[in-house]
Amino acid sequence: MAKRPSEPVEAPPADNAAGGRRELPLVALRETPGKYADGAGVYFVVQARGSAAWSYRYQIAGKAREMGLGPYPAISLKRAREKAQAAAALKADGIDPLNHRRQL
Repeated sequence: MAKRPSEPVEAPPADNAAGGRRELPLVALRETPGKYADGAGVYFVVQARGSAAWSYRYQIAGKAREMGLGPYPAISLKRAREKAQAAAALKADGIDPLNHRRQL
């Protein structure tokens, strides 16, 4: 079972200067393994060993898929959102982003 942080982690309100999305308190989240949603299918995934990465979760043809966007801190939240947005554009055109990336 995942260890809970000693103090609750609160995100800033959703109507902040970041375009309506809340900014994740990444430093605090890295202490507790789990998946943390940012919105629009972007997740911050923290492993038990302390490594962290970004992923994009989506459904296509009724099948749930998860696509890695890159490791944190090499990939920033802004870059992870950009990659997820590009994948969402492919999905909107009926193309599975994960299969498309594998074919490149």
